Amino acid sequence: MNILLISALVAAALVLLLLLLKKKTSAEKVSPVSSPEDEAAPLPESSSQPVADEQPVADEAEEVSVAGKGEKAEAVEAVEAPAEPEEIPEPEPEPVAEPEPEPVAEVEEPAVQERATEDARPEEPVVTLSIESYEQRLLDLKDRQLAALSEAIEKNEESRRERLQVELVALTESLTSLEQSYAHETACRHKARQVLDQMRAELDPVEYEQAAA
Repeated sequence: MNILLISALVAAALVLLLLLLKKKTSAEKVSPVSSPEDEAAPLPESSSQPVADEQPVADEAEEVSVAGKGEKAEAVEAVEAPAEPEEIPEPEPEPVAEPEPEPVAEVEEPAVQERATEDARPEEPVVTLSIESYEQRLLDLKDRQLAALSEAIEKNEESRRERLQVELVALTESLTSLEQSYAHETACRHKARQVLDQMRAELDPVEYEQAAA
């Protein structure tokens, strides 16, 4: 806007300069004054001539003002018209590679592994002991426990002494139960042998030997 005003003022100043120049040129064209009558005569011509010359100057001023208004209107339109934003192309999304699933190693349950190890073990032969052998082992263990108990008493080891006493009580009870079982078994065998002897006449010799064994 300031530029347009300055240009309008400059145009008006140029118009005034043109008017002044034309007045000077018109004054120079007038002949030198010889008498008062001569001076009075050309006055109406000089006054009429500038009026005729002023019309194109006024037209030029109007053209300048119209041009200034047109420039102002164009400038206002240029300011008011919003600049259209440039369309920014959106970047295409890059394809994301999906991670491949890692192979999961199958883990066997511990129970299954234990069963497999148990199945792989060779079967141990079952050891059967007679009552006499079992009783002898218990007696040997009792003797060792009694020796350890005597040592604990000599060394004043109270905790060890109490533990050995409890174990000896359990061993004594086991031996007592074993003796009772053995006596009961012996009595049962004796009765069975008596019955078998009574039926010996009725049985086959082979069957009798198998039953008596």
